[in-house]
Amino acid sequence: MIVIESDSRLSRRQDSSSGLRVQRRHPFFNFIWAIVLVAFATTLTIKSTVLSPKYVAQKVEQTSVMKSLATEINDDLNGAGVSQNLVTTGMVSTVFKTEVKSLLSGDETTDQTNQKIEAQFQQLVTNKAKTAGIDNQVSKTLVKTVANDLAKRFETKIQQKLSAYQNLYFQVNQYNFYLGVASVILTILMAVISILKHHFWRSLGPALFMAGILIAGLGVTVIINLPSFEASASQFEAQMMSTVGESSIVTLAFVGVMTGLVGLIVMLGHRVFRKS
Repeated sequence: MIVIESDSRLSRRQDSSSGLRVQRRHPFFNFIWAIVLVAFATTLTIKSTVLSPKYVAQKVEQTSVMKSLATEINDDLNGAGVSQNLVTTGMVSTVFKTEVKSLLSGDETTDQTNQKIEAQFQQLVTNKAKTAGIDNQVSKTLVKTVANDLAKRFETKIQQKLSAYQNLYFQVNQYNFYLGVASVILTILMAVISILKHHFWRSLGPALFMAGILIAGLGVTVIINLPSFEASASQFEAQMMSTVGESSIVTLAFVGVMTGLVGLIVMLGHRVFRKS
């Protein structure tokens, strides 16, 4: 009996010490999983905001960036003898969105967009001729020629504005893609390991909670330091930071807060079900 009792005690001690070692490994495992989740959430947010042509164009439209670009282009056209201020912010937005796409892919502006802008200029020139009462004196060929020249000047102006950022933007897009793929693979791997070790919910909650805190902290830190970045940037860069950059960072911080809340709910739910 003494031998059996001693063996049972030894077995319980081994089990408890083994469980203690597993518990000690969990914080490190949870922290690694949290880092992976931070990378996943950050790359996904960047892809949906800064690297989304539609998002960038929509945010820029709400500010003075498009208006200032339209003014610059009209001034350039005025220097070429076109003094009617034909360019509108809507036209700038259309080309701006296409140029952002070309920056991401490394391709040139599509012919479809060229034709669309040229058609808009044709319509504008025709309307101006009608307003001036000289539409009968202007042939369609002349309108098309003038519109084509204006479209080229217009697109060249925007390309010059964005060309300085082409290599940087393209590289950021590539690195973000690689990091996103790696974070997805690692997230799946961590989930599989936790399932095989029978502590999925015990690890998922703390990992999400820590990831949420890290993401929100990252967003708040960048927002606090954003004015210093804007102060050392050009006017165009500062405008982009205060619109696209700021809204993207706020989105990232919101994702962090929601991730932390989900992690907290998972932790509380796991504790309640474990007790019951």
